[in-house]
Amino acid sequence: MTIKIDDKDNLVVQSIAIGILLMELKSKDFLESDYFLKNYNFEFKETLRKMTLDSQGVVMILMYIFFVVPKEIYADKLQYEIINDFIKDKIDSKIYVLNTDDYKNGDFVGHIRNAVSHSKFIFEPGKSLTVFDTNENYKRKPKIIKRFSISIPLTEISILLVQLYQLIVDFYNNRNK
Repeated sequence: MTIKIDDKDNLVVQSIAIGILLMELKSKDFLESDYFLKNYNFEFKETLRKMTLDSQGVVMILMYIFFVVPKEIYADKLQYEIINDFIKDKIDSKIYVLNTDDYKNGDFVGHIRNAVSHSKFIFEPGKSLTVFDTNENYKRKPKIIKRFSISIPLTEISILLVQLYQLIVDFYNNRNK
């Protein structure tokens, strides 16, 4: 079945396709292949070879592609409660760590999206990605500051991204029925 897409859809689909391509190239060890080693020669070749799917630059690109772009384009048309429930289960099973000082309004996707889009994160190589979101309400007296942070093990990032990918695919499939 061919999916009908407009310019906004095209931005999401192309971004997701690039994210999937990055994950597939990594899973197939493309950067270690004879083809890559023999046929590509450019300044950053060795830097690229040292980068892995769980390196800071690649993780943030993937997080932006899967969290920020679709949320900006579709707002609340996607069933993000599915992803929020997935993340909550990971928190409850102590795989993801939610800071105990943080408020828990259940909008994990929204907070992660805000943190990623504003580059508010700490990357611990080989360990985890921790994202931070702050909501400051200056109009209220006293001023209310709410902080959100969540740490996700790098081994879990691709699992989370696959969940988002499936959500987007389901959205397109259901929309085009």
